[in-house]
Amino acid sequence: MEAIPFKVGKRQLHVTLWCRCVRASQENKQGL
Repeated sequence: MEAIPFKVGKRQLHVTLWCRCVRASQENKQGL
């Protein structure tokens, strides 16, 4: 039971970091 929330939290963190990287790359393209 404790393994499921851990996986979900880890996956959510990965998605958050990925979205942050994508947003940063988009801002860099617009800046150039």
